[in-house]
Amino acid sequence: MNKKILRRIARYLDDKNRTQKDLPAKKDSNFDKELEQIKSIWHHNYKSIDPTPVDQMWLTFKQKVRQNEATRARRSRKPYYRPAFALRFAIVTLLFVLPVIYFVSKNVQNTRKVTFTDIQVPMGQRKTLRLNDGTKVILDAGSYLSYPEKFTNDRTVHLKGEAYFQVTHDQQKPFKVIANHALVKVLGTKFNVRAWQDNPTVSVAVIEGKVSLGCSEKNVEQSILTKGYYSSLSKNGSPEEPIRVNVQQYLGWMHNEIHFHNATVKEVLSQLKRWYDFNIQIDDHAMLEERVNVHLLRTNVDDVLDIIAEITNTRVERNSNIIKITSK
Repeated sequence: MNKKILRRIARYLDDKNRTQKDLPAKKDSNFDKELEQIKSIWHHNYKSIDPTPVDQMWLTFKQKVRQNEATRARRSRKPYYRPAFALRFAIVTLLFVLPVIYFVSKNVQNTRKVTFTDIQVPMGQRKTLRLNDGTKVILDAGSYLSYPEKFTNDRTVHLKGEAYFQVTHDQQKPFKVIANHALVKVLGTKFNVRAWQDNPTVSVAVIEGKVSLGCSEKNVEQSILTKGYYSSLSKNGSPEEPIRVNVQQYLGWMHNEIHFHNATVKEVLSQLKRWYDFNIQIDDHAMLEERVNVHLLRTNVDDVLDIIAEITNTRVERNSNIIKITSK
């Protein structure tokens, strides 16, 4: 018998779950007889007899066969490593991770602490400054402006008082002025904003370009102003319909003059206080709500006080920087 047949016979004799499939398919007439003789010899006191060299060789052969089969089984269970698949997986992972890293890093940059500059103009003075983006701002006496030292994705400033803006054009970054309750939004233009805290109305006059005027806290309809137009916004209302005006009158304060149209006496006196740093005392507070039209020049203070006395029908006395207004 050849080795293959011997191995199958040995497996058949040694395996308790043997079947006829373990035997060779082709057998001659003496095969069954010889097989019975081999079985008799195989099981007859086999464990008590020392194996002969032939037996030892046969057992060694069987062990090697089984070891080889076990080794092949273990190898077949090892995962098949495909470099191409690993490369594709790495590329897909990078395509997903890199945008996330970029988005997070941009947010970190945008959320870094922004340093603001606060400007408070002293009474009796004016101040001109230029912002980081090149925008020019002129502030009237007593005005307050807060703005970032360096603009990033947002160009927003906060104003209390009166200021003239000459905004550098930037289509991608509109310039915004939050003035009390009003929001003025522009791309690039020249305009004046009046937003004193003692006045419930914010007014805007446009010298060049186009701006929108709306509420900074409420979603109300905005008013669009173009060159030569004026509009105002009360604290609890919507913007007034824009009207054409002589805008130079709204820039007079930069040239030491100011025009008041249908303004309260309180507004006029507040402007004088900012110009001359007066401490004004008045005995009849009802007169503060009277409305007047007046054009004041910042010249001799006594001449200005005479005009105030005439339009209010009062007596005005000055003692240093203290102004007393009494009824006649």
